[in-house]
Amino acid sequence: MQYATRIHQSNPCSNALALSRQVYCRNPHCLTYSGHTDLVNFLSLIENKRDGQTLAPRQIRDFVREYTVGNIPDYQMAAMLMAIYFRGLDTAETTALTLAMRDSGEVLKFPRDQRPLVDKHSTGGIGDKVSLPLVPLLACLGFRVPMISGRGLGLTGGTLDKL
Repeated sequence: MQYATRIHQSNPCSNALALSRQVYCRNPHCLTYSGHTDLVNFLSLIENKRDGQTLAPRQIRDFVREYTVGNIPDYQMAAMLMAIYFRGLDTAETTALTLAMRDSGEVLKFPRDQRPLVDKHSTGGIGDKVSLPLVPLLACLGFRVPMISGRGLGLTGGTLDKL
């Protein structure tokens, strides 16, 4: 496992793994680390989701963070996504995953303003006809619309290419 380092020197527990700076134990009967049942290791999370268990928000935040910094290999994340596809996510898991993905990169901050800040996002495509008339309409209604859009997205182009 690339993302886990076995801890030998400071702890007698042979099942202990370091994930980032936190140490967890894979053995549910081990009392070496307090809180070790919250997050064990990524393989266990995959198995838990595959078996239909619910993941805690902290577990979801941790695996997204570890994946984005390169500590979890692509093939293991693919297995997690397959388990999620077949077993689904409840509302709390979906919320935690969405927030973790949002916070995994650079988050834009806009100046404070009384008007609501909204975004109309499009996946693009040949039939992308909604963004261009909708954004001015929303602005007329008092919404702030930063209109972050793509350009040069292949054959169909992004919204900016259509202006």
